[in-house]
Amino acid sequence: RSVTLDKCRNSTVVLGPVGTTIHIQSCENVRVVCVAGRLTVGGSFDCTIHCLTPTRPLLLPGNVSLTLGPFHTHYPSLEDHMASVGLAVVPNLWDQPLLFGAEGCASDTGCYRIQPPSEFYPLVIPFQMEGDNCEFPWDLPADYQKAVEGREKAIEEWQNTVKEAHLNKVQRRQFQALVEQKFHEWLLETGQRQELDSLLPSALTPSTSVDHWPSSHTSNSGLNVLKDQPPEQAMGRAPTVC
Repeated sequence: RSVTLDKCRNSTVVLGPVGTTIHIQSCENVRVVCVAGRLTVGGSFDCTIHCLTPTRPLLLPGNVSLTLGPFHTHYPSLEDHMASVGLAVVPNLWDQPLLFGAEGCASDTGCYRIQPPSEFYPLVIPFQMEGDNCEFPWDLPADYQKAVEGREKAIEEWQNTVKEAHLNKVQRRQFQALVEQKFHEWLLETGQRQELDSLLPSALTPSTSVDHWPSSHTSNSGLNVLKDQPPEQAMGRAPTVC
């Protein structure tokens, strides 16, 4: 009925709907994705919170560099779970936090920011589950929806560009190798290579790391699109030509 995250570090936490309160305390570099009756955050640093809540998020003293964004994921039984704890998609006051200081309500908004649409990417839950939900059960705010559609259009244009180039088999292999090389360079430059390798089962040998994944692990996203994507979008997706 309630959840407390205390002293978590460098993690992504995705919670099912919580009917009462989610309290985040003394966390650092944590991404929290949640639906809750109420959200409170205190003494936390560099955390990003994607929340759907009918009440104003309560920001307690001691927070630094928080980012608030709209709830950005779904799974097949999400709506059923929300109904079971009495939560609906409206109202949603995720972007109207209430700051509470040592002497009551505070007016200093420097401890948080609203996530810009340019930094917004939907989160995909990589598990198969039973249920009827196959998309967001609500509309994203217009600016965020526009940003998502813009990236989808960029991917489509990239795929069309590659298709219209009419590469032969040799050229396709050369181009594929170049795209993968640049992608792996990006993984190393951004530090995502280590995180990506950590997702592999420990029983696998180093030869089965990201450099040697089979083609079934690739997607149709192009190099230029992937380089602009954050870790949650890029991890696990090696680019390929169409």
